[in-house]
This record gives sequence, structure tokens and C-alpha cells, in this order.
Amino acid sequence: MLKSSVISLVLKQPKYYRYGEDMSTFKEKVTRLVDPMKNRIDHLITNYGDVKVSDVTIAQIYGGTRGVKSMICETSMLDPDEGIRYRGYSLPELIELLPKATGGKQPLAEGLFYLLITGNIPKDTDVQDVGKELQQRNQVPEYVFTALDALPKDLSPMTQLSVALLSMQGTSEFSSQFRKGMPRKDLWAPALEDSLSILAKLPTIAAYIYRRSYKDGKRIEPDQNLDWAANLAHMMGFEDKEVHEIIRLFMFLHADHEGGNVTAHTVQLVGSTLSDPFYALSAGMNGLAGPLHGMANQQVLQWIDNMRKEIGNGNPTKEEIEKYVWKTLNSGRLIPGFGHAVLRKTDPRYTALREFALEHFPDDELFKIVSDLYEVVPDILRIHGKAKNPWPNVDAHSGSVLYHYNIKEFDFYTVLFGVSRAQGVLAWYVWARLLGASLERPKSITTEYLESLVLHWDESLAVGIFEIDNDHKAMIEQLQSLIEAYHTGKADHKILELFGFLENYVDKHLSLEEQYMEKYNYPDYDEHKRQHKEFKDHCCALRDEYKDKGGTTRLVILVKQMLVDHFTTHVSTVDKKMAEFFKSVSHVS
Repeated sequence: MLKSSVISLVLKQPKYYRYGEDMSTFKEKVTRLVDPMKNRIDHLITNYGDVKVSDVTIAQIYGGTRGVKSMICETSMLDPDEGIRYRGYSLPELIELLPKATGGKQPLAEGLFYLLITGNIPKDTDVQDVGKELQQRNQVPEYVFTALDALPKDLSPMTQLSVALLSMQGTSEFSSQFRKGMPRKDLWAPALEDSLSILAKLPTIAAYIYRRSYKDGKRIEPDQNLDWAANLAHMMGFEDKEVHEIIRLFMFLHADHEGGNVTAHTVQLVGSTLSDPFYALSAGMNGLAGPLHGMANQQVLQWIDNMRKEIGNGNPTKEEIEKYVWKTLNSGRLIPGFGHAVLRKTDPRYTALREFALEHFPDDELFKIVSDLYEVVPDILRIHGKAKNPWPNVDAHSGSVLYHYNIKEFDFYTVLFGVSRAQGVLAWYVWARLLGASLERPKSITTEYLESLVLHWDESLAVGIFEIDNDHKAMIEQLQSLIEAYHTGKADHKILELFGFLENYVDKHLSLEEQYMEKYNYPDYDEHKRQHKEFKDHCCALRDEYKDKGGTTRLVILVKQMLVDHFTTHVSTVDKKMAEFFKSVSHVS
């Protein structure tokens, strides 16, 4: 039972609710978790703050920082072998441990959210408490529907979802309390209030977007006797208990996926500015709408549909599927739904959906194709050799399950994904405020900087003439010294030295090469000398332009690029050709 508190006040008299009263039992449980967690973090920072966690490669930087360990997310972590773990528990474990609806087999979202927030498996009474919290907040302001009705019905459902979230931002307790001067350490409480409010309203909003975009536009009110996920199915217009079950499973499987995916990272990045949960989640949903993120399951169905049309057979054989898979790969395209950036086995989310399908509709035509793909594609991908993980991920199956239950509107699948994912990202948003997470501000770098890291004397650059190679090596070392000074904020002290070096280099080194060319009557003397003059003129022009201006940053970049270009073209080709000629002439002599 909930004690007398802000939440119990909401349950009894929602219109008289005032923020700032005694905390609910749920909030008290969360509060007790904070100090031990902060102590763990303080201990790590104080005693081991200098311990390195991850090395970053240039390929990772240009590859979207994939795999770089650089953020915290306590709610879930992706295990390469066992898939996503919510608070340390695998999905098969949680399917057994989390409370179910009466007569149902799938975990209740209310219990999952409790787990994501507290880290503990909920009791039935905990699930009931969270359920009551959500039920008493599920009334969506009428102006939200008015805002949606002002939009074209064929507007992307994800755009509609984002608009609806932003339209409610004015109700944010977080923003209200921040404006009133609430200390940052206490902002977790209104963050939790906003998160519960958003989660409570999301099924109603998503269902209405579905009804207005694809059905008769009539709103179906929530049934207070149904759980959160079942209510979503009910308000979409589905009363079949199996549909309620598959929506419960869908909401469970997509709830969180650690902190680095676009949705989660966006929510936390925006939240780190102390933007409220409405702003942050809306931003996250905009990221989820991208074709490389939340739209994968509908791409799987579209690929299957294209296959069936091209083959001309609604029930293609395994041999026909195999040929089409190879055709797709040989055309340079990927097989949607197969492979994963982290997982090295079949996604347990896929397995959960497959087991559901085997139990409820094993003879479904589309399910049989998905099953055949499961048997055919991994072996082909292994032979093809480009997929690190040839096994299917959740997207290979989730769309087909929804399709079986006549949820055939592909563009709406991402909305269902978003409603589910809100559970995890909002749970971690609350914890980020509990822990006083810092404003995210990673240091960006330039391509010039990365090139400077790999700029070094390489023996492959040697032309085999001692004096010339020494000069080339000295130039590289001088440039390395300048770039190091530049990136530590001390380039001003190196500018005059740079100019002096360039002047000396241009006069001394180029003269040295020309002496050799004259000595051995080098046939490409004029062209080689022309390139020398071009290089010299470039150096002098830079010196004259920036010597009086300062211009340290730009000068370093320009000089570095000039020398990189010079070494990758002139030294490795033209100078080597010259040196080979000298050697042959000298040998003959």
C-alpha cells in the first residue's frame, strides 16, 4: 500500500496535487539507493580516476566511435554472448522472474520499469504500486489531441509522436522546479515525476496516432483494469488477449539497449543540459526515427515482400530464398535483420519472438519464411565472409509478429519501438539526475590533428642519399614538434622557430638536391627544379602572409598539410626516381 504522500495525494485528488509533499514508497525506495551508488562512484574517481578504460583508434573515430567505452548506463548492458541484460539479468531470466498478468506469460512493463529504476526484481505489490502511479497520470490533456488533429494524417507517425511529447512540455515538473531554484541534487524527484507522467500517457498518445492515421480516427479510452502494455493494444483497437500478450512482449524486449544507441545517447546528452524529460525524450524519438536505427524491422518486411514479388511465389522454397539472398549480397546490399555490432550469437530477443510464434501461429505463412531465413542466411553469410555475426537480431522477427496480428502499418512499428524504449531511457535519465551527471562535452578533433598523429619518419620515405634523407627527417621532426606545441596551446613560441626552419630548409635542402642533379646531369632537372621552386614559393608565401598576422592555428594547419602533400607525392615518387638515377649513374661511374 502507498503511504500518505505526493503520489497518494495524486491517487485521491489529482486536480489538487501539489509537488513537494512527502515522498511515496516508490520514491523512498529509490532514495535509499542513491548514497551507496554515489559512494561507489566517488571511490572509483578518487582512487582510480587515472585508470585507462579504452583506447580509441582513428577507425573508431571515423566510424561513429563504435565500441569506444566512454559513457555510463546502469540500467542495461549488452553482452556479446547473451544479449542485452537489464540490471544484470538476461532476458530469459527476466521472462521467468518478472510478474505477469493473470493468465499471461509475458512480463508486465510496470515490473520492468521498477527493475530498471531500482535494480531489484519487484514483488507483486511493487508492480501494483507502479501500475497505480501510471494509471493516475494517464489522462492526456485535450490540447495534445488538438495539436495532433492539426497535422496531416499522412504525416510520419514518429513526427506526430515527437510533436505530442513537445506539446506537453509545459506540464513539466522538472522545468517548473528548476525555475523555482530547486538544488540540482534534488532534481531527480521531478525528473521521476515527469518520467512517470510521460510513460503513463504514451500508450494513449501512440494509440491515437494509430487510430487517426490508419483507422476511423475515433479515440478509445484507456481501460483502468488493464496493464500498461495491454492498454496500448486495447486503445489501438485490439481486444484479442494474444495481441495483448505480444504487445507486452514487444514492450519488454525493446525497453533498453545500454547507453550508446542513438535514442539512449540522445536522451542523456540532451538531459545533461538539464533539459526536462519531455525535451530529451522527444529528441531521442527523432533519432529513433532514422532509417539506420528504429526502422530496421520494417526494412526486413519490405525486403521479404520484394523477394516474394520478384520470385513470383508467396511461399518461396529454401532454394529460391538462397538464390535471392546471394543476389542481394552480390549486388552490394545487406540482408536486413542479420548481424549485430556487438552480439556474436542469435539475439535472445529474436529467440523470444520465435518461441512466441511457434506457440501461437507456427503455420503462419510469413513466419515460415522468417524461419527459413533463419536456417538459410547464417551459412551464406559465413561463406560470404563479411558479417562478423551471421545470426539474426530482433528486427528479423519483430515485424512479422506484428504483421500476423494485423498490425500491418509499417511506419507505425517505430512508434511501438519508441514507446517501449522510453522505459529504459527515462529510467536512466532519472538516475543521471540522481547521480548529478555532468554536462556532456567531449573534445572534438580535426582530420589535420589525426593526420599529425600518424605523421612520422618512415624508412619507406628514404631515398637512399644520406644528406637528403637527413633533411627530410629533420623536416618531419620539426613539424611534429610544432604540432605538439599547437595542441598543447604553446604554438606561439614555435612560430618564429618554424619560419627560421622553413627559410633554412628551403635554401639549404633544395640547393643540395639541385647540386646532385647538376653533378649527375639529371635529365628531369627542369621539372624537378620547377617543383622545388613551387614548394619554395608556397613556403615563402605562407611565411610572408602569416609572419606579421600571427595566425598560429591556421598557419600550422596549412604548413602541415603542405608538408604532408609534399612527402606523399614528391618525396615518395619524384625524389625516389631521382635517387635511383643517381645510384645507377654512380654505380656505372
